[in-house]
Amino acid sequence: MLDDFVEQMGILGEDGKLPRIAGRLFGVFLVETKPVSLGELTDRLKVSKASISTNTRLLAAAGVIERVSLPGDRQDYYRLANVPLEPMLQDMLQQATRTTEFLRATEAKLSDRCAIVKLRLGRIAAFHQAAAEALRAVIGKFRGKPIP
Repeated sequence: MLDDFVEQMGILGEDGKLPRIAGRLFGVFLVETKPVSLGELTDRLKVSKASISTNTRLLAAAGVIERVSLPGDRQDYYRLANVPLEPMLQDMLQQATRTTEFLRATEAKLSDRCAIVKLRLGRIAAFHQAAAEALRAVIGKFRGKPIP
């Protein structure tokens, strides 16, 4: 059952524009309660160490997982970060905010002869602004609530 879960997380990650391996890794970290080494991840997912390394760095940079060390062991280990959802939501919020600002600025520069283009940009900007507002609400709801 857990292997199926991990595989489905890979597909969901891919649907969300992540590499499938990153989604599978996220699935592993959701079900593991102890830190996991790159070697263990390689064995478990049956993919190259280079792919595991690349995708763990991706997840770590996104704040989803964190690198840790164990006493007396020179290997790097990884585990789920305490609040992995907030950094992802913050990234989405920043993107929605930047897009809104860019569209609004472009819309303001257009002449009235470009009424249909201004209308299109305005609607897309309003969509991104609404998404940003919704993301702020979700971030507020989950801020500081770590995943056990």
